[in-house]
Amino acid sequence: ALDVDGNTLYAGTADGGVWKRSSGTWTPLLDDSPTLSIGAVAVDSSHGLWVGTGEANTSSDSYAGIGVLYSNDRGANFVRVGGDELENALVGRLIFANGFVYAATSKGLYRHSASSTSGAWQAVLKPTGCTAIDGIPGNPFVSDVAVKPGTSGQVIDAVIGWRAGSNCNGFFESTDGGATFHAVTVGGALNIKDLGRASIAWSADGSKVYAVVQSASMYLHAKTDFGGTILQGIYASTTGLGGPWQ
Repeated sequence: ALDVDGNTLYAGTADGGVWKRSSGTWTPLLDDSPTLSIGAVAVDSSHGLWVGTGEANTSSDSYAGIGVLYSNDRGANFVRVGGDELENALVGRLIFANGFVYAATSKGLYRHSASSTSGAWQAVLKPTGCTAIDGIPGNPFVSDVAVKPGTSGQVIDAVIGWRAGSNCNGFFESTDGGATFHAVTVGGALNIKDLGRASIAWSADGSKVYAVVQSASMYLHAKTDFGGTILQGIYASTTGLGGPWQ
């Protein structure tokens, strides 16, 4: 995971903590932390450093984390945000909108006040009854979250994208600033029924959205006649998250 703050670069590693480089050599920031497994780093507008722990992968040797850590002194000291809600979770993305920090995790999409480290994390996208193939049942794996530019933080998009498929997998959108989310009906070339892990990103002006989509079926039945890949495709839509995707 990478983020920048002016001339300072922060790098989070799968099992090596967070590193900082302003000039010269890299400096480790979390060598004394209870976990060195990092999935996300993000810097807010006040230069606060947020770190999502838990490697953002799902293999048998990927370590889970202890939640989200925060530093208001550019990495000299950290505190944990919230309670135990994200204990033993994987955090793959952190974003900011409407005074909140949003965390895409293996347990769902959560948000927390970005101006305080106390209080519990609130689940804003966590459907019940999820059945994940080859995974832990009941945990909706949110693989990405993004704010649509030009909406003043009112439109937030998320993906539930467990790698091997789940009855909860799909695209979701909030039009009330991330308070509630609804499933999006998808059209075009993107096969939502074969959605595995996926990442989304908006163009800077909000006119186009992109998606990199893994195929759940090819993950489960990898064969050379599929091209030796588990990539369903890379798609773009100029009409929002529902497409039609090309």
